[in-house]
Formats: sequence, C-alpha cells, structure tokens
Amino acid sequence: MRGYDRSSDDWDDEGTLGTLPPYNSKSNAVCLWQKILWAEGAKWHSADGWVPFKSSMIDGTWDINVRYATQDLQRRWSLGADGLVGGGTFGRAENHLVYGSGSTDRGERLELTYVGKLHSFDVVRNTEGKYVFKDRQGDWRQAGYDYLSCG
Repeated sequence: MRGYDRSSDDWDDEGTLGTLPPYNSKSNAVCLWQKILWAEGAKWHSADGWVPFKSSMIDGTWDINVRYATQDLQRRWSLGADGLVGGGTFGRAENHLVYGSGSTDRGERLELTYVGKLHSFDVVRNTEGKYVFKDRQGDWRQAGYDYLSCG
C-alpha cells in the first residue's frame, strides 16, 4: 500500500482484497486489514455464535472468517457488505487514522495511529510513501499485495 503526498484520501485507491482471483487473498495487505478488523472488534461467525475477530487470527490469509468480519464491519460503517475490501472500504478505514508526528510532504515520514472501536495500533508512512505496521509478533511489516511475511 502506498501513499505519496496526501494526508487524507491515501487509501481510497488501493487494490481489492478478497478470496478469489483476481483479488489479493494472501499478503501483508491482508494482515493490515485483519489488524483493522481486530481493532474494530468486527465479528465473525464461530461455533459459539458471533465473536470478535482475534489478534491470533492475523496471519495474512483471507478466509471465510475474514469475509464475515469484513461484512460485519461494512454493515456497521453503512457500506455495501460485499465482503471485499477495495477503495471504498479502505477509504472508510482511513478515517480512523490519527496524526502522531512527522510530515505529510512527499518523501517525509508520517507517523499515525489507527484508532478502532476496541484497539489501536501504529501505522507509519515511510519516506518512500509505503505503509508499515507491526505484525502480531511486534515486527514492522510493509503492507504490500505481492508477498506474505507477517503470518
């Protein structure tokens, strides 16, 4: 995921995440989305009923639980609940980014916090305009579509 010289509307032009091709179903971008589901307390359907998405489920793989939690969050945000994450859903998630420090100028580091309904986490736009976040082990990972290193 990349943004350049804007502090807002950076995520509304991202690729689509989902289960079937051509969507990205295994990637660090999925990890970031799963972190958002966890932060928002989005619910998925388990044998015990509807339960919040757990941090232990953040593995970068799109599955039926991610789809259910995505639909739950899309309904809460009054979006079309198609279970896919594209520019509209990413753009809505961006509204939860809060400025921490740095500059919105191109080539400058920008530190943000994603503030969800239940949890918050740090997000950084690096000097290349790429977004990084900490995975569940606490290691910084770049949110990209073509690789999976956060599982």
